[in-house]
Amino acid sequence: MSKDKPIFIRFIAKPLYKFFYLKPRVKIVKEDDGLLDKIKGPAIIVGNHCHSLDSLFVYSAIKPHVRWVAGAHLFKRKFSGPLIKHLATCIPKQQGRSDLTTIKNINKALKENSIVGLFPEGTRTWDGNSYDIDFKATAKLFRIFKVPVYFFSLEGGYDLHPRWADEKRRGTLVIRLKKILTTEELKSLKLDELMKITKENLSYNHEDWQNKTNRAFTCKNRAHGIQRLLYVCPKCHSIQTIYGNKHSICCSSCKTEDVLTEQTLLQDSSFGYRTLAQWNSFQKKYITDNLIKYKVDKGDFFRKGKDSTHFEMISTDYQCSLEEKRIVFSLSNKKTYEFEFEKIESMVLSVQQSVEFYYENQLYSFRLQPELNSLKYLQQWEAFNARV
Repeated sequence: MSKDKPIFIRFIAKPLYKFFYLKPRVKIVKEDDGLLDKIKGPAIIVGNHCHSLDSLFVYSAIKPHVRWVAGAHLFKRKFSGPLIKHLATCIPKQQGRSDLTTIKNINKALKENSIVGLFPEGTRTWDGNSYDIDFKATAKLFRIFKVPVYFFSLEGGYDLHPRWADEKRRGTLVIRLKKILTTEELKSLKLDELMKITKENLSYNHEDWQNKTNRAFTCKNRAHGIQRLLYVCPKCHSIQTIYGNKHSICCSSCKTEDVLTEQTLLQDSSFGYRTLAQWNSFQKKYITDNLIKYKVDKGDFFRKGKDSTHFEMISTDYQCSLEEKRIVFSLSNKKTYEFEFEKIESMVLSVQQSVEFYYENQLYSFRLQPELNSLKYLQQWEAFNARV
């Protein structure tokens, strides 16, 4: 595999992306002393995952070609599948599961002197802070490959388009090179030392960054879509009563309101929290400690994996019920599917709030209607596992 950017990426995709997407709304600044442009394979480049276009941000800003490890669900899509596989030369990874094939493919790419890009979080953040990363497993991965590792952070990527939000924002993205680990250092460092370095350079806290920079990101309706993230009111403990009204976050039950600022922070802490991450931590603990009665959701599709690249549709007309220990799908033809949490092997949220999970070694996927909250399904499953 050539270390140079493929012709399609260099002369078509990159210029079009810069002109039509980045120029109108995003300014990219590199803080790397020019070192990212000088990376030569084999090497690994690794950072935090905050935006659906993280890999494209890096693509557009540096000269070398990076073979990104991407979610396997993207390879199943009719449009993006051939594009990221054959033109961007990405490497598939099934989210939420150990994947020996992915490790073999990364190793093969490195032996071909490629640069491999990783987002160890596996999925992009919902609230601005890094997900819990298995730093030990990540450190071990670096030791297995024994190639230079470049740690970078994407600062402001979350604020440009929070995962839950309806609207994109205008603002500045900083790509910051934080540390380079050489092959010699990887060989000499103890695992605990490597874990510490990995944690220091991959962890990202949105509030800390905004406290230092006070960087504004603008759009017309900052709070629209907030119900996709927040579904427990900290004031009255009502469920699924949170909604956005222009720049305000509101509860329809207790009428509490707060303004979401241009820094994606809560202006007055009216709900008891200043950040969305703090609120999200509260609701995860609340559903772990309490029996929750959720509203029934209307779904867009419900399907199962047919093979490694295709899905088979089960229904596009169904209702979905989230319970304490299971998920129930009620189809329009009166047929029902029940999935006990204790038998669900893994669960992740992928593109457009769709949920993928393995149940008795079979892959299933479902998506609710766009305005609904899919995150609570993942968090309720995690709460169940935390109790058992």
